[in-house]
Amino acid sequence: KDEFTLMADGSWISPEENRIVTLAEAIRHRTTPKGIERFTSLPKDQVNEFEVFVNQMMTDGVDVAFFLPPWPPETYEGLITSEKYRIVKVEESYFRTFAQKHGIKIYGSYNPNLYGYTRDDFADTEHLRRSAIRRLFANRFPESQDMSQSNR
Repeated sequence: KDEFTLMADGSWISPEENRIVTLAEAIRHRTTPKGIERFTSLPKDQVNEFEVFVNQMMTDGVDVAFFLPPWPPETYEGLITSEKYRIVKVEESYFRTFAQKHGIKIYGSYNPNLYGYTRDDFADTEHLRRSAIRRLFANRFPESQDMSQSNR
């Protein structure tokens, strides 16, 4: 039975036994990543909705920032070399261009190699461990160093 722990910052932590990723799982996930199997292009209607939404937030005075969470190395390599899923590079390029054009801060990258992440930095086949997130944001948000030391 999967039971999750709700942390004070609103994040969820899965049971330890579910956070161990084997090389076989990582390689299998790189060929069939959950959640993006139907995204092989950037749908113009969704891009337009996104842009209208972000522009409205900015008009309302919201300090908008984008976070692009890295994929595990094996998954990322599989995605960018796949004819079907190389959209991740196009998507990241779109977000970066949009952010630059509108003065939006952008944190992270889908590319884990930019941060020296290994498979061990991921809690499962998709999600960074808290320690890896702290490293990514340490220079940008010094208070992130003070987060709970749980989840290595």
